[in-house]
Amino acid sequence: MTENHAAWQEGLPQGLRAGLGGRKIPSLDGLRAIAAWTVVFYHLGFGWMPGSQAVLLFFVLSGFLITWLLLDEEERHGGISLRGFYLRRSLRIFPPFYAYWLVSVAAMAIMHQPMQWPVMWASFFYVSNWYHALYGVVGSAVSHCWSLGLEEQYYLLWPLAFFWMGRHKQQRHVWVGLVIVAVWIHRIVALQRGVSADYIYHALDTRADHVLVGTWLALALRAGKLRPFMNLLGRHAWLLLVNLAVLGWQLAHDFTPLLGGMLGIGFLIEPVLFALLIVQLVAHHTHPAVRWLDHRVFTHLGLLSYSTYLWHQLPVAGIRKLWPDWSAPVKVTVAILAVLAAAHASYYLVERPFLRWKDRLTRQAH
Repeated sequence: MTENHAAWQEGLPQGLRAGLGGRKIPSLDGLRAIAAWTVVFYHLGFGWMPGSQAVLLFFVLSGFLITWLLLDEEERHGGISLRGFYLRRSLRIFPPFYAYWLVSVAAMAIMHQPMQWPVMWASFFYVSNWYHALYGVVGSAVSHCWSLGLEEQYYLLWPLAFFWMGRHKQQRHVWVGLVIVAVWIHRIVALQRGVSADYIYHALDTRADHVLVGTWLALALRAGKLRPFMNLLGRHAWLLLVNLAVLGWQLAHDFTPLLGGMLGIGFLIEPVLFALLIVQLVAHHTHPAVRWLDHRVFTHLGLLSYSTYLWHQLPVAGIRKLWPDWSAPVKVTVAILAVLAAAHASYYLVERPFLRWKDRLTRQAH
């Protein structure tokens, strides 16, 4: 597929058309890097950093990018290979995760830490989001992996639904939109009935809309929907400032008095604002205020974002435990260097060999 021959690009502003029509979508690696390091700094003790919202941004990005890849495959080859999709996802996700899991078990054993086997096994099978939802959050080296479990459940279910809806390609965004609204209603009812915050925050049925908003965005763009609105976003860079201002105000206030705070109104608004942000950053990727996201430093950190998120807990927790008397600046500096080292080691020693295998299998399949 080339930019000049993609019918769905007709009528889009030039920046958005160019960004979405290339081999790699601009700005998004930098955005992933920001999200990953926001979580790192949050766990380093910077409580004012929006760690929860960074995870939400990851969900929206995952929904958008996975769906975009499925749509690309469908357009290039006339359909999708479910076997190929699951194999590629497995090679991308499982090797670094299970390497981290094994290292975590070994580290906790060496440091004589309680093993918390129920949550360890829940994370092993990618269901720790449900464990936290039903039993509460249990602090461990894998407690942050609940979000990976939720994403993996999405990766399992969405391609099946995408394939099943293949005969109604132009209506996929309608069906996904209806599911999003259903999740909104379900979550509001759950809040009103006093369902625990742990459940609402972690369970797939109360968080699925966050991944599906990104999914809907990809489907709507490919189906040529909301073209006037996309043109408005793509032609006026100053609207990016408006979105960032609204997003910043929302993150600062979290609508605390209204309908469950972050779990209510915040959970409705934030994924939509992040979806708009994706469109705006891609559309204006050549603008001086945006193009720094494609600087090689940010693209490199974005490449390492999965490893960074996966491995950051061990060095952060280890430094706190082993050297509690270090000053805060020293702890933060050493932790940052340790996280970078762990992320690079994971990517180059574990991820990249399997990614090469994944690329070979993809070429052979097509």
